[in-house]
Amino acid sequence: MKKKVIGAVLILGSLVFGAESLERFQRTNDHLAKTGIRSTRAAIQTGYIEKLDSVISLYSSGDSTKEHMLFNSLGQIIERHRYNRIENEWFEVEKREFRYDQSGNTIEETGSEWKEASNAMELAWKTEYLYDGFGNQISRIDYNRTNNEWVGNIKEIQTFDAQNRVFTWSSYGFVNDRWYANYKSEFTYDHSGRDSVRINYDFDTMLWKEYNKLVYEYSLDGTFETMTAFQNRSDSWELSYRRTTEYNSAGKEMSSAFYYFTLDGALSPESRTEYLYDEKGN
Repeated sequence: MKKKVIGAVLILGSLVFGAESLERFQRTNDHLAKTGIRSTRAAIQTGYIEKLDSVISLYSSGDSTKEHMLFNSLGQIIERHRYNRIENEWFEVEKREFRYDQSGNTIEETGSEWKEASNAMELAWKTEYLYDGFGNQISRIDYNRTNNEWVGNIKEIQTFDAQNRVFTWSSYGFVNDRWYANYKSEFTYDHSGRDSVRINYDFDTMLWKEYNKLVYEYSLDGTFETMTAFQNRSDSWELSYRRTTEYNSAGKEMSSAFYYFTLDGALSPESRTEYLYDEKGN
């Protein structure tokens, strides 16, 4: 298959695009941000882009590792390959493949790893995602590859309120061919949409049991936040610890402090961290 450069030229660390490739670059960079991968621009500065029909390839190289990412015409990653350098030769050690729904949400990610025993890349794990009609991720299921079969590992379920905010999150483990409940959290929010109360649960035999509660309070101007944690002891909430955070008018964190509550309910300071910024906010 003939390779063709798509108007991307490296000049002294800067990148010049044609109109079509700039639009595709922007779509790709938006998708990278959603998937937690470093920006396309940073990667391009140490690599190059090429076009294989409708697929974009992005190469990023370092001294000992490099990555090769394939994108479709929508700027979505469809393959990601990682290589290690051993004695001046590159060897593939990991491959990831991605599938999407019509809304652009990732619905499956599959990972393969290099296995010395077989001297080949082998399927190792996969993750499946489900979404509601608003695009909220309501389910994530992780599988491991064992004896040529997919075996459940971890499942996470989320529900959302009318404002599309997380209302409950729960986690399950897979043992003896069955899913078992592990943890759950319930969230409530204040009138500004900020965290108000979070209650965490353990699964005890057949029931969810509260084990701690986090309560958030804010100053009127939003520059001071207090989070107080309570522990459930014999079905009674007891003060456990407190964290305070102070922000400047630009919303940057200026200080944070951590306290424990003593048996008589008094606050005992544990640690404090302060932050300084230059005139540019760095």
